[in-house]
Amino acid sequence: MSRPAALYDIATVIPGDYPSLAAFLEDFPDLDQARAAADALPEGAGRAGHEGAVAGRDGGRDFWMSRLRLWWDENPAFRPETPRGWMLRQRGRLCGFLANVPSLMLVGGQSRTVFSVSTWMVLPEHRERSLDMLFKQVSACGDTLLFDTTPTEHVAGILANLGFELLPWGEDRESFYVLDAAATLRARFQALAWVPAAAWKAAGWCLEALQSRRVGAFADGAGLRVEESRDAGPAFDRLWERTRGIHPVTNVRDSRTLRWHCFSDRHVVKRLFACYSADEAAGFMVAKVKVRRGLKVLECVDYWADPSREGVFEALLGFAAGCAASGGFALLTFGHFSKSFEARLRAAGLFEVPLGSRRNYCLVGRGCPAGWSAETSYFTGLQGDYGTSP
Repeated sequence: MSRPAALYDIATVIPGDYPSLAAFLEDFPDLDQARAAADALPEGAGRAGHEGAVAGRDGGRDFWMSRLRLWWDENPAFRPETPRGWMLRQRGRLCGFLANVPSLMLVGGQSRTVFSVSTWMVLPEHRERSLDMLFKQVSACGDTLLFDTTPTEHVAGILANLGFELLPWGEDRESFYVLDAAATLRARFQALAWVPAAAWKAAGWCLEALQSRRVGAFADGAGLRVEESRDAGPAFDRLWERTRGIHPVTNVRDSRTLRWHCFSDRHVVKRLFACYSADEAAGFMVAKVKVRRGLKVLECVDYWADPSREGVFEALLGFAAGCAASGGFALLTFGHFSKSFEARLRAAGLFEVPLGSRRNYCLVGRGCPAGWSAETSYFTGLQGDYGTSP
């Protein structure tokens, strides 16, 4: 039986609410079940919505305080008039929360603030009021884009009914470069734990030999230099100004935004690999450190390059693979962000595997000047709150 609406109110988050919100999220129930559900889902099937909550339990209140500051106080897309999010309260007692995370995108070729659903968490006994907060967010974001890239299967159904659309992408597949083949095979086929270590080692050798035949040796791009960047300097701004017209709908990739994505988050580690021609940036790759099935994985969440320079992706791939191997990673993985990027991954000879159904959704506000198509847009792993999810 639903509780009377008069018992509830929805309040907009202000900075003074951070400590109580962090305590609420730290103590949120059912996270053990969320951990089990996340482990049971295939890669790419909306796992991050669970993983963020599980990491919050592991990281405690400090983790959640860092999330709140990262989303708003440290975010270059945040403005004082931006709603930070909403709290569901019953007689003043906090019983639910939904975060509203801003980011910057080109929409119709113009820079625009867009928003993401994040950390939609409501205590079980109050979930009949959950949609009240989402309706607040949809209303507040009516003239722009609203993303949700980490929904559970149940939430995905709600979003579809509200008019959210799946983002254009390549196929529901993931490409990968193997760095520790034996460990990767053991993790993939955990039901075969009885297989002796020597057999896994032999199978790993075969997999690596096949990969070498497919990919070949990494060649240095003519006149290109690759390094891991510890900052995003003026060369990234110049690259962005030269290339921002490639896609009318895509993320803003100036130096300030890249610094926030790559270096402001001490809980979710990202690495920035940059490719230079002389002193000018020709392209870059952003990779997120993850753990999957007990393996260290480096996941590419963004790739951007000047299309007039050849060999940029291959140079970045070779350098990132070397860094990952020396860092003890088992896999370097790539989402199929678009048909053209998918073709580039396949041309490189990388292995690929099917994923569960994607759940990358977006609602185009009625006042938004442009929608998208696969030809005019380029979305990546930084869309929505996936980039800041552990």
